[in-house]
Amino acid sequence: MNIVEEYIVRNKLQQIPMIHHCLSGFVVARLVDVADKFEKNIDDSMDSMLAKNNYVFISIKWNKSLNTPGSYFVQFISPCKLKADFRNYVQHSDYIDKKLLFTIISNKHVEYDDYESSMFLWLKSFAQSNKIWVVAKNKDEANFMLWESYVYMFDSYFLGFPKEIKSILCESLNSNNKKSTRITHMQKFIDFVEKDCRIISDIWNGDLNSILQEYSIWIESVVRC
Repeated sequence: MNIVEEYIVRNKLQQIPMIHHCLSGFVVARLVDVADKFEKNIDDSMDSMLAKNNYVFISIKWNKSLNTPGSYFVQFISPCKLKADFRNYVQHSDYIDKKLLFTIISNKHVEYDDYESSMFLWLKSFAQSNKIWVVAKNKDEANFMLWESYVYMFDSYFLGFPKEIKSILCESLNSNNKKSTRITHMQKFIDFVEKDCRIISDIWNGDLNSILQEYSIWIESVVRC
């Protein structure tokens, strides 16, 4: 906990929406209803940027500078749905090219002084269109949303699994289940995937879990307001 977060907790100011400055951060959002139109009055560029994507990951990286206050590199990416023949791309390799896994929607360089207003605008663009987008407002939600996006990416591959394994997958996706139940089934499913194709399990165990560790805990106060 940094000095700003400590001050917020000590003075019970958690309910106040605040964009935190950070060395790295992560936000994830999921499309709910593709039929509705995005809120045009928030940010027109966001509308076109998000229109063709079911999940959006926002990665935040701090760029330190000796001569200026510094800046942020904010990247919007979306996971890709791989086709059933994806194994053709990995049969002579021990990893999947990230270009096949994620589409870069937009890269934005944000100056220090513009960071808070820019992030607030982008996040409100999601939040003010509740019929379409849900932004993960805590780390548990982010974890499950990442899991959903992982299944979205490889659903054509998972479709060929035995019935009992697909049943485990369904339980991991069931939002009515307890958190512990879902996590248990997620692990059981990944254990099976690892035995069948380690490269695919590494996407979850490595790539997506490393993203989750950078989740920005201050998101909840912003998307709630």
